[in-house]
Amino acid sequence: MRYLVGLLLLTCTLAAAKERQWHDAIFMGTRSSNAGAAAMPMGTSIVAFPINKRTYWFKSDGITYVLATSYTGHWPNLTVNGHVKFAVDGRNAHVLDEDNKDRKFSIIEKIAEKKD
Repeated sequence: MRYLVGLLLLTCTLAAAKERQWHDAIFMGTRSSNAGAAAMPMGTSIVAFPINKRTYWFKSDGITYVLATSYTGHWPNLTVNGHVKFAVDGRNAHVLDEDNKDRKFSIIEKIAEKKD
């Protein structure tokens, strides 16, 4: 019975999964900036540490995307000026890195190429 319920749940999950429209993109690099500081008590003292923000830049179909992601223990494995697979899903973007892992990013900004 457990097996049947598990199989049914897996089937429903796969059926509900959205198929992404993957496009070719070029990874242009990252930029880090200071986003403030945080302080927390440790014992009888207070320890402060800086908070850094990392943004990723991609170019696809004539639009430059500025993206951000949360640190999950490993940064995405990307090569500057390398080609990646890229999909836009509303206000989020998905990137297949060089380890073929689907990384989810938040879209911060979109920059269109100037038309002369």
